Amino acid sequence: MYWRCRFAAGWIGSPLRYRIVNAVVVSILLSIGLTAEVPAQSSPIDEWTQLEQQAAEHYRGSDYAAALVVAQQAVTLAEHELATSVGSARLASSLNLLALVHQAQGNYAEAQPLLERAVAVAVEALSADHPNIAALRENLSAVEQAQREQQAARTLQQAQHLNEQALAHHERGEYGAAEALYAQVLPVVESHFGAQSLEAARVKGSLADTHGARKQYEQAESLYQQMLQILEQHPSERVTQAGALNALGVIHYVQRQYAKAEPLFQRSLALLEAELGTEHESLLPMLDNLATLYRATNRRAEADPLLHRAAAIRKSQAAAGRAAAQRDFQRGADVVIRHHLLLMFREYVS
Repeated sequence: MYWRCRFAAGWIGSPLRYRIVNAVVVSILLSIGLTAEVPAQSSPIDEWTQLEQQAAEHYRGSDYAAALVVAQQAVTLAEHELATSVGSARLASSLNLLALVHQAQGNYAEAQPLLERAVAVAVEALSADHPNIAALRENLSAVEQAQREQQAARTLQQAQHLNEQALAHHERGEYGAAEALYAQVLPVVESHFGAQSLEAARVKGSLADTHGARKQYEQAESLYQQMLQILEQHPSERVTQAGALNALGVIHYVQRQYAKAEPLFQRSLALLEAELGTEHESLLPMLDNLATLYRATNRRAEADPLLHRAAAIRKSQAAAGRAAAQRDFQRGADVVIRHHLLLMFREYVS
């Protein structure tokens, strides 16, 4: 699943999922059994053994509801014999089986205490170096890891929901609400994907967008620069990088810092030309911005060629049809966003 955000069409990330504990590892005790060192004649095929076998069959058939009932009956029956070493070994085996059924359904919180008890019971019933104890501990470790991953996935899903809410606020111009939500999303994304990940870069861009809309230019500039530092490490993200350069240029432009804005607009345009060609519609914001800057600094001779290029692209775009242009490079049209602050340019152009 890809996450939408203001600065880009989506976050490039792995689908939200958590690892299922390896059933072969967890079920190893079912095949070898947990038995104490007792004479053969003291281990007949009794009711407990039948329950274990039935539960295992239900489990293998993915009938977990039935397996859960029968496995619990096996635990209850084994608890009656807890005073003996045979009873303890049987209880450990039944607890492990019941935990296995819970883990197969993703109920790791229920499986973990069962395995913890199984380990404790087995340690009392078997020798310290018994292989089944090591297997039980491995099962417990696997379930604990799966539970951590499950919780991480849930946290990420919550962050995704917040991101969607932030996007909705952003699109409605409710920048304060969007900013607060993006600020909650960012640490989760950095923790899950990494502080230098593309996902984190895109959230930083979204957050910078809100700061810019609220005229919090210092914060916006810092976040755009952080975003660009990450994007520099990803040559395949040149289109996104061009969008970030353009946005940072806007931040400087609206503050009349033309000397800082100009090289950013120029670099943004050059990157897009290299990636998309010289006549692509996604160049229009950069052509317009750079031309507007030249006009604002009384350099109409430099602005006019850019305006002519923009007009020619628009004419070609109209002839070809907007739908066809989007098919040519849909991702470029999604990623290179006409920053809302561009509308403010006209306030400074005489």
